[in-house]
Amino acid sequence: MKKATVRIPYMNKRADENTQRLLRWIEDFVNVGDDPASYNRFVVNHPSFSPVEGWDDSSWTPKAHKLFLAYRDCLRRIWRRENPSPYQVEVAYLLGMADSDTGDCPWFLREAWDALGGKGLRTTWVAPVWNLGEFIYYWHTDFQHAVYLLFRDSWRARACERCSKCFLADKPAQRFCSSKCFGEAKQRRDLAYWRSRGAERRKKRRTGSRRITNRSQRRIPS
Repeated sequence: MKKATVRIPYMNKRADENTQRLLRWIEDFVNVGDDPASYNRFVVNHPSFSPVEGWDDSSWTPKAHKLFLAYRDCLRRIWRRENPSPYQVEVAYLLGMADSDTGDCPWFLREAWDALGGKGLRTTWVAPVWNLGEFIYYWHTDFQHAVYLLFRDSWRARACERCSKCFLADKPAQRFCSSKCFGEAKQRRDLAYWRSRGAERRKKRRTGSRRITNRSQRRIPS
């Protein structure tokens, strides 16, 4: 039996370059620091990358910092696979499929949105296509588009085992965000192994060399 899926409409398809750009932006978004300076740098470099339709660089005022962090923390928890129970609800808000007026709105988003005097977020539209037996998702913002792209390849959302940075994996087996973190982790792993097994191996090596020496001495004629 064919299962219904949500596909990207033809008119919203982008070139591969645009897809990679959006994925880079959402990776930058999830790694923004808590301080206002990091927030301001992101807004300057990505003025249109907002969960809120119609917002630009002038909309991300200091008062909106709390809302920014609420969305970032929501995405970060999903990215790191923390607290699996609220996943579906939080993903729906990141995709814009639910607004802040609904009763199941996460408290941190409602609190941050209410602080700005917002009247609620406009929800995205998911249209059923009878002939295809599928749904088509229409996003309003680049942020929602990026979340959807990541949603379709959610295995790529990883947290580095060395520095805990959120990153996009290129392969399923990738566990580190960079060659630097991989090298440092390997060095620590090798050092831990040498400390736990090295003494035993050195002892065996010394014992073996002494046995060889003793055998050689016994062979020397008197």
